[in-house]
Amino acid sequence: MRRFFRKERNINYLIFAIVGLCGLAWFINSASPEAIILQFIFYTILGIIMYCLGMFMFASKKEAILIAIGSIVYFLLRSLNLRHPLYLILLIAVLISVKQYTHPSK
Repeated sequence: MRRFFRKERNINYLIFAIVGLCGLAWFINSASPEAIILQFIFYTILGIIMYCLGMFMFASKKEAILIAIGSIVYFLLRSLNLRHPLYLILLIAVLISVKQYTHPSK
């Protein structure tokens, strides 16, 4: 828990995430998900929102990128009807192993 309070947080990331969530809600409400370009826009907005939330929560680019990629992959799996809980467990295991691999040794 100390690690969470160690670094200063930039409030701009939280503001961008909240504005992005509002924009994503508007986009979901107004656009039908039939075209590929609209799905690309959805996953791009989702990735930016998750990156901003990760940067605000952890103040680390590596962890924010892992959170954004993990959430995008999770929603892509859901859209492909791969909804078994094992996929979520495997995705979390892969993200943890990538984080451990990229974490510098002390």
